[in-house]
Amino acid sequence: MEVGNDKIFYFNRLRALVAEAPGPSPWYYSERSIIPSEIGLLKWQHLTKESCVALVDAQGRWRLLLGNYSYAMAISLSRMAVWYEALETEAEAGVRMFLLEFSGLSPLEKSSVPVHPRGSARRTTFGSERILFEGVPVASRMIPISLKPGLNQFSFPIPFKTLPEMLVLADNSSIIKTDATTTRSIYCLRPEKDEVEVLPQDWFNHGEYDFGYQWITKVARDSHSSRIVGTGIRLRSFVLDDSGRRIDTEFD
Repeated sequence: MEVGNDKIFYFNRLRALVAEAPGPSPWYYSERSIIPSEIGLLKWQHLTKESCVALVDAQGRWRLLLGNYSYAMAISLSRMAVWYEALETEAEAGVRMFLLEFSGLSPLEKSSVPVHPRGSARRTTFGSERILFEGVPVASRMIPISLKPGLNQFSFPIPFKTLPEMLVLADNSSIIKTDATTTRSIYCLRPEKDEVEVLPQDWFNHGEYDFGYQWITKVARDSHSSRIVGTGIRLRSFVLDDSGRRIDTEFD
């Protein structure tokens, strides 16, 4: 690791990297965050009655709704990637990902959005989806959680091939799960190479954690060291070792 002579600078850089990484809604969607786009400035708004987060334009119109545990990341001034972990049935289990064009997101009719009763936020869905938008995505893809640990060849739609490597968190059904363990993994999506590398988080899956109370929320790759850094709810931030499966260093 490149701790070198200036550990303060090193860990400050990692903190900034983790802060910029996409996290699950609603926890990481600040209403103070401004997203520049080709359709103007956008911001997030927490909708209490609907139990979701809205991407709002300068006129106050909803362009996109995220149910809880969904992710969104602006790719450019024109495009955004959104995804969530779909576990409705074993056949459909996987990470459902959409590539959206800001200009293709029509304003949503607020009266058509379901109001969820208090306490149902964990299950917020819009029909069969956890993300709601009006328009046609540039492309979409389901990443199966049955992919084996290690490197997998995987075909991505052509529009995805302009995306950088994306690190996505999800369970993995090919790993044996017990009452004392879980199967949380990082899926390293590399659309340009048509490959997905699956990295089970052994340190967490076999650690002494309360899996319903503590969980990994954000991961990113440090371009300087190629290591993966991340953080979680009720977890310390961390740097993984070269395997991408075990912790090398923890920090606050």
